[in-house]
Amino acid sequence: MKKLIATVVIAVAIPVMSFASASERKVKEGEGRGKSTAIEWLSERHDFGAFDEDGGPVSCTFTMFNNSAQPVSIISARASCGCTSPSYPRRAIAPGDSAEIKVTYNPAGRPGRFDKNVKVKLSDNSAVAVLHIVGVVIGNPKSLSSRYPIEAAPLRLRTEMLPYGPLTGARAKSEFFEVYNASPDSVTPQWVNVPDYINVASTTPTVPPGEQIAYALTLYPSKLKTYGLVTDSLQFVPAPGATPVTIEILANIKEDFSRLTPGQRMNAPVASLSTENIDLGAMNPGAEPAHASFTITNRGKSPLIIRRIYSLDPGVEIACKVTSIKKGKSARVDVTILPSAVTDGMVNARISVITSDPANPEQTVRITGYY
Repeated sequence: MKKLIATVVIAVAIPVMSFASASERKVKEGEGRGKSTAIEWLSERHDFGAFDEDGGPVSCTFTMFNNSAQPVSIISARASCGCTSPSYPRRAIAPGDSAEIKVTYNPAGRPGRFDKNVKVKLSDNSAVAVLHIVGVVIGNPKSLSSRYPIEAAPLRLRTEMLPYGPLTGARAKSEFFEVYNASPDSVTPQWVNVPDYINVASTTPTVPPGEQIAYALTLYPSKLKTYGLVTDSLQFVPAPGATPVTIEILANIKEDFSRLTPGQRMNAPVASLSTENIDLGAMNPGAEPAHASFTITNRGKSPLIIRRIYSLDPGVEIACKVTSIKKGKSARVDVTILPSAVTDGMVNARISVITSDPANPEQTVRITGYY
């Protein structure tokens, strides 16, 4: 009997001891000092859905509850961009009370989907709360024409040209092609006639109504295998059956000499042109094509590689029989001007000579004449 009573006493004592230990832990963790993280948000995300830009700013409220034993104040509420404006009460929020933060988004000049946030810092040293607002702005004609000026029904485009600028060595570079869906339906565009040195990628194949996406078009110079200015094109089909849009590509591929040592530069080839200007004078429009020539001399200490000789001007034909010039040797470049390709009575052409000379890899010869 005594044994049974002792067992019951122990069983009753254990929960009491556990409760006392838990209370002690809470005091040690700071509940007695007013440090609480018992802040509850009714929601931390608001979706405005789709709305017209012309409707002006839109607002929503986020409600927080103070479930702690101490008053709590909102120290700051900072938006991720200037288009989003939060406002909040400056008073202390009593235990058991609630407060609202109002967040306003200004859609002016911002057609398409948005995802913004507001970071809220409280006085109780709890973790910063991040409130999100999302939605889709249906742009008005004025905003669309300024931001996406090119109409490619049912889409609108930011540009019809992708200028890659100078590309040195084999390093790839991406340009972004932005489109906006101004129609009420989802659209699945396509790319056709894409050069093998261009890779097209996007986060989604379909453009939802009222939204924009950006395609990343990456150019790989190592696949192009040429130097100097490159002009090319590919076609963007806004939707099945729609009229394709030609997108122009412009890049300037340069050789990378950055890893050459001082000794290699000292022993490098040196390209010297016999002239920088060729004047053909008066030409007979009914006569045979005009001919001219110039020479490239290697005044360096190692073979000179001719990377490319070209002209983007119409009616200019160029021929050179060699691609490598030994030190101290020269090569002749023959130029032919076709009168039929000259439409304004003037010849004013540029010939670019690209070589392996690290000090002067690209040189220009200008050819002039008139009818």
